[in-house]
Amino acid sequence: MPIFKLVEERGSFDPEEVAVLCNVLDDVMQTLGVLEVEDPIIETVAKKVVELATAGILEPNRLRALTLGALTQEQQPPQVKRAL
Repeated sequence: MPIFKLVEERGSFDPEEVAVLCNVLDDVMQTLGVLEVEDPIIETVAKKVVELATAGILEPNRLRALTLGALTQEQQPPQVKRAL
């Protein structure tokens, strides 16, 4: 699972926190409908989960919601400004 590699590289989390990160990653993958273990989106989501956790967000529901929100924002096209 890519989250373990990221946890080692990015921060020091205790075993309970790692379990939270793994559960959040699994929940987000289910919400997104990702079924394939080899899907490249898993690494993107794992990076976002670890990034938010490194910033101190470790409450599972909040971490899940912020991860999904961040991914949704990243996938939206930039708004086109209208010329007046």
